Amino acid sequence: SKFLSEFQAADDYCSRLIRKCQEEPQNTVNLTIKNNLLFKCSEEGLKLVLPLALARLLVNSFHSFCAPHLSNHQLFKTLSQFIFVPGLSDMVAAAQDNCIHCVLSASRKKKNFLYEGHTFQEVPIGAVWGIDSVYMNKDIKGYTHILLLVEYKTGYVIAIPIKQLDSATVAKAFYQFLLNHQNISVIASDNGSEYLGAFKDLCHKYNIIQHCLVTGQKNTWTESAVSVFRAAFLKQLYSSIPDSRSCWSDVVPVYLQNFNNQQLSNSSL
Repeated sequence: SKFLSEFQAADDYCSRLIRKCQEEPQNTVNLTIKNNLLFKCSEEGLKLVLPLALARLLVNSFHSFCAPHLSNHQLFKTLSQFIFVPGLSDMVAAAQDNCIHCVLSASRKKKNFLYEGHTFQEVPIGAVWGIDSVYMNKDIKGYTHILLLVEYKTGYVIAIPIKQLDSATVAKAFYQFLLNHQNISVIASDNGSEYLGAFKDLCHKYNIIQHCLVTGQKNTWTESAVSVFRAAFLKQLYSSIPDSRSCWSDVVPVYLQNFNNQQLSNSSL
């Protein structure tokens, strides 16, 4: 109670409502202060008014751990019984948009990819991967892109910094990937020029089928996964390293481990 009270007092939105409730009680009949906490009065009862930062943390945690992967409507309905915060529906939508398990599931439902006629449940883990790249500012070691490989069933991500986006460089990075992932039988891409030439020859050598995702089609499952990873990675990068051009390639391995641990724990719940 004391923690929440201090949190409310420090939050701009909550503190304004608290002052208004104290100074103009006649104009705030839908608000009340009880045990030093601000509540909103509703037909369902009292709802705790949450500071925005705390609300975002609660929504993300509730989506991932307490009630994993509920629909937006279900999550909003559940949380709105107990709390009030402006923009709750937007926070709920953002939690789902930032969950790689959810975006991959949504893309699969759109049937953007089909593995030899098999259903999703029949696809062996590790057999199908998607490949895409993330453009980055050039760091001091000369890296310009992150090559991302996304496992189709689990959303597990492998990230490899590269210095050029061409078929020879991508093929070299993909070969390093193959040394530890020998069960792959299909690689899905947008069929860009970097996935032709040396990369195509490498796939042929190891009997890996190249699947071309529909050109121009938005939100394929690889694009969705890349979008989630890129947004999350850049957010952490900019908050931890003031100069984004400095040494982002050094942080990729540590961040990737944390990212995969969180996403896999989400999908297993």
